[in-house]
Amino acid sequence: MKDKKILIMVSSFTQNNGVTNSIMNNYDELIKSSKCVDFLVLKNVDTANEKKAIRNGSKLYLIPKADSYISKKKMKFLDEIMGQRYDVVHVNVPNHNGAAVLLSAYKNKVPVRVYHSHAQKLADTYKNKIKSFVFDNLCSTLSNAHLACSTAAGNEIFGIGNFKILPNGIHAEKYVFNKENRNQIRESLGLANAVVVGVVGRLSYLKNPFFSVRVFAEFQKLVPDARLLWLGAGELDEPVRELAKELEIADKCLFMGSVGDVEKWYSAMDILLFPSKMEGLGMVAVEAQTSGLFCFASDRVPEDTKLTENIRYYSLNETPLEWAQRMMNEKVNWEKTRTSHLDEINEAGYNIDSSKITLVTLYDGFLNAVHR
Repeated sequence: MKDKKILIMVSSFTQNNGVTNSIMNNYDELIKSSKCVDFLVLKNVDTANEKKAIRNGSKLYLIPKADSYISKKKMKFLDEIMGQRYDVVHVNVPNHNGAAVLLSAYKNKVPVRVYHSHAQKLADTYKNKIKSFVFDNLCSTLSNAHLACSTAAGNEIFGIGNFKILPNGIHAEKYVFNKENRNQIRESLGLANAVVVGVVGRLSYLKNPFFSVRVFAEFQKLVPDARLLWLGAGELDEPVRELAKELEIADKCLFMGSVGDVEKWYSAMDILLFPSKMEGLGMVAVEAQTSGLFCFASDRVPEDTKLTENIRYYSLNETPLEWAQRMMNEKVNWEKTRTSHLDEINEAGYNIDSSKITLVTLYDGFLNAVHR
């Protein structure tokens, strides 16, 4: 269906936001299919994603901060936006802000109201667990179309089968192993002869950074030439660096912060370490496997990410030493010559350039269903 108005809610346009990147990977096709696409964001960030949206004529609305979860000020702002008669409202934020957007969309009779689950439930406190339960259920009730990035993320929020899966597609060709990128990055960082253990993700609780550093410390004892290359920033940056100092491996760790063109960096790595406490899907594992990189993930990462034979899942109940020993047991695999896995990625539907399941096809299906 052409000439339909879409309003998509994301937290921000930051480059290292996996949810936003997934949406923006579908954005070009939405524009080409004559969809009018606008965005609701919680904070403005001057990035390439934001500039791209503005350049293509998309409007960006900044949700005002309020002193309560669903305030009169916020609802008035949202009701004015919904008055522009959107055909689809697509919420990707699982909290009170997402609930407020869906409540406004419901009140204003938006035909298709999509709630998109990008993660399984995991809260660090009892209070946050209750809030997560309340707002997930409210968002599910106010929406009439459900999406998830994986089977596990969908089952937990919507119940078995009550949702459609949208593979978090990537432009896969960009991630294929590139020897020139490998050599350039490794030489610039003094890693030409190192065994590079990569971590890609925020330095935050859910990404389990302290465990990653402890695993690397044990691995480095077994492989003295090993170096840790961390791409990503976050609130735990300083304490993680302090732990590296305590373990006397600070000089073996490179914390690069947020980087652009992350697809090039996978080529510089030899191993991907991914012991998250929770992932809705785990796009990092998809990207890494596209690059032919061998991955060591926690069993909290959904097995939907098993797209090749280059990934292993280990329990977080095992010690960092046990993880390091398991990594050594796979040495013959991570030392292998890197090969292309584009066929597997295409077959699994994660290449946005060849996937038959995209936001365009899903939106059109939802709209057809409500207009029958």
